[in-house]
Amino acid sequence: MPKLPASASSSASPFSGQTPGNLPGLLRLTPDTRRLIYQHAGVDSRDYYGRPGPAVYKLSNPSGFRSARTSYEIEEEGFQTFHGLLLCCRTIYVEASALLYSANWFLAHYQSQQSLASLRALTPHAVAHLTHLRVVLNQTTCHQAQADDEARAACCGADHKFKSTPCCVPHCHVDKHDFPLDASSALSKALFEEWYTTAAYLALHIVPNQLELSLVCDVQHDDSEAARLVLDGLRLLPPLKNCHPPGTVHRVLLPPSPHGLLIAMPMLVPPTPLFLVCRALYSDANRVLYNENRFIVIDDGNSPISPNPPGDYPHKSFAASHFLRHVVPLHCLGHLRFLELVFTPINHLNRPRDGHPALQDWVETLDWVRDELNLPALTLRLVVASDSPPTTASEEITRAGGKKVLAVYNSILHPLRSLAEAQSGAGLARFYARLAWPLKWSREVAWSRELVDAKERELKRRAEQHVMGNQYVRACVSAREPHDSVWTWSSHQLY
Repeated sequence: MPKLPASASSSASPFSGQTPGNLPGLLRLTPDTRRLIYQHAGVDSRDYYGRPGPAVYKLSNPSGFRSARTSYEIEEEGFQTFHGLLLCCRTIYVEASALLYSANWFLAHYQSQQSLASLRALTPHAVAHLTHLRVVLNQTTCHQAQADDEARAACCGADHKFKSTPCCVPHCHVDKHDFPLDASSALSKALFEEWYTTAAYLALHIVPNQLELSLVCDVQHDDSEAARLVLDGLRLLPPLKNCHPPGTVHRVLLPPSPHGLLIAMPMLVPPTPLFLVCRALYSDANRVLYNENRFIVIDDGNSPISPNPPGDYPHKSFAASHFLRHVVPLHCLGHLRFLELVFTPINHLNRPRDGHPALQDWVETLDWVRDELNLPALTLRLVVASDSPPTTASEEITRAGGKKVLAVYNSILHPLRSLAEAQSGAGLARFYARLAWPLKWSREVAWSRELVDAKERELKRRAEQHVMGNQYVRACVSAREPHDSVWTWSSHQLY
C-alpha cells in the first residue's frame, strides 16, 4: 500500500476545526455520499463479464501497490482510477482504504520474492480491515504466475487439447513448479522464519472473527516437522472467520473411474498410517474424516466452468453416482455431513439426452443410497456451473434450446426428492441449488445483470422448492446457506 506523506498520516486531521463551508469539496459531502463515490471509482469491486465482483490484488512487490495485478487480465488502470483518492488526505485515505481492504481479496506469494515483506508492508489500518487473504508459501500442485505472464497460475487445471498430460507439459511450464518443502533444508528454514515473523505481525492487527484466511504450503508427505512449523504461525493468529489450512484447500483428484470421471474434493489428505493401526482407530478416523470435511464432487476433471464438447454426455454415470457408490466406503456414507455436487456447464449441444444411462443410473443410485445416508444431518448443494468466458454454444442457444437444458436440470433434480420425502422427519436436513440460467449468454436476450440475477434467483427458488417440498422454508430459507466453496475461486484462476 502506498504510504501517505507524513503530514497526511499524522493523528490530527489537517482540516480539524474548520467549518463545513471551508472544507474541500469532497469533504463537504456526507460519509455515505463519499462512499458511493469510492464505489463508483471501483474501490470495492471489478467488472467480470458484466458482473461486479471483488478484485484480487497480488501483493508481489514490497514497494507498494503500483505493480499490482488483478485477475481476468485486468491491468493497472483499475487501481489507478482511485489511486489518487488514497493520497489526497488522511480522512479520504482512512475511508477509501477501509473499503478497499474489506471488500476485495488479497494474495501473497512467498516464492516469487523469497519474502513476505509485502504483507508486513501493509499498515495496521489495512490489516485490521482485511476480510479475505490467501498466502501461498509453497505450491507444487501448480506454478505461480510469472512476471511475463507467459505461464499463468493454475494452468495445470485448465482445459487443453493434450488431455493425457498436465497442461504445464505442452506449455513448457514444468520448471516453474515448487518442490515439496523439507524441514531440514536451509531454504525451507528461511521460509518458515519468514512466515512466523509475518504471522506475528498480522496477529497484532487482525480483527477477531473477521478474516477468511487461505494458506497453501506443500510439504513432503511424511515430513511432520515441516507441517508443524507451518502451523506454528497459524497458532499466533486470533480467531478467524474461516481458515483453509495447508492440505485442506487444494483439490484432491482421485484416480479415474471406469467411466473416465475424475472426482475433486477439497479435503484433508488422510494420514494413511492412522487408518492401518487397528480396527477401532480405523473406524474413528473415518468418522472424523467424513464428519468434519466438506466433500465437493465435480463432474469433470479439467475445470468446473468448461463445458463438455458437443454431443451426448460422454459417460455412463455422473461423478456424483460414482462417488457415492465406489469412493466412499459403505459404512462411511452415514458420516457425510456436507456434500456439494458440481455439474459442468450444460447447453443444448452437450446435454445428456432422454433415457441416457447416466440419468437412469442417477435415479437408481439415489434410490439405493437413501437408506445409507444420515439424511437429517446432511447438507446437500447442487451446482450447475456457468461457462466463463462464454462459449459459442452458449451464445448461440435459442429459447427452444434453453427449454431442453431446463429439462435436463429437472431430470437431475427430481430424483433428489426421494432424499427429502423420508418419513418421520428423517429427510434431508438442508438443500441448496445454484443453477446457471441457460440463456445467460444468448444473443436472443437483451443481456443485463439484473435480468440474469433475477432469472437465477428464480431457478434457485424453484429448484429448492421442488426438492424440499413442504420443508422448503425450514431447510432453505430459515437456515443460512454455507459460504461458497474454494473451487469457485480456483476454477476462475483467481490465484
